[in-house]
Amino acid sequence: MQGPGGKGKDAETVATTTATGAGIGAIAGGAKGAGIGAGAGGLAGLAAVLLTRGPEAQLPRGSTLDVVLEHDLTLESDQVRFTDVGTSTPITPPPSREQ
Repeated sequence: MQGPGGKGKDAETVATTTATGAGIGAIAGGAKGAGIGAGAGGLAGLAAVLLTRGPEAQLPRGSTLDVVLEHDLTLESDQVRFTDVGTSTPITPPPSREQ
């Protein structure tokens, strides 16, 4: 499943950190400092973008999905009901193992 892209937000993050770095560098070291600060800010913004996840995908109630399984799916026959289709009952979890 894919959610909306966050490329615009990513570009904004890199641009903001680059500008901030350039400003701090200019204050600290003039034009040369601005260039160094812009580079450092750009790298910091790029790292922030690469190390964070994108926006969460939203799946509103009533949405449908097409699912492709890459491995076999095994169902226990006592867990599959062919009567009262459409009704639900809570699934009993397996007993916890003691270690």
